[in-house]
Amino acid sequence: MQIRRVTVYKADIPLIKRFRIALGTTDTADNIIVKIETDSDIYGIGEASPFTPIVGETQRSALAIARDLAKLLIGQDPYDIEGALQVLTRFT
Repeated sequence: MQIRRVTVYKADIPLIKRFRIALGTTDTADNIIVKIETDSDIYGIGEASPFTPIVGETQRSALAIARDLAKLLIGQDPYDIEGALQVLTRFT
């Protein structure tokens, strides 16, 4: 089995209540969604929620790097987590 497609989506999720901490405030969860599909029609979905005051990442930067990293996963064995991490680590 191999990874055949990785799709990265922008997901702006409005919050019911404003999220406020000492470092900042937001009214939306500016997330990204990642869908990894295999050639066996098995897929997995993940999410990232970069909050700039905490992690220093923006939705835009997370989206850009996720799209670049996604290209490296095509053809990889989805069960070989260590192998995928090695490929991704060499990129960064």
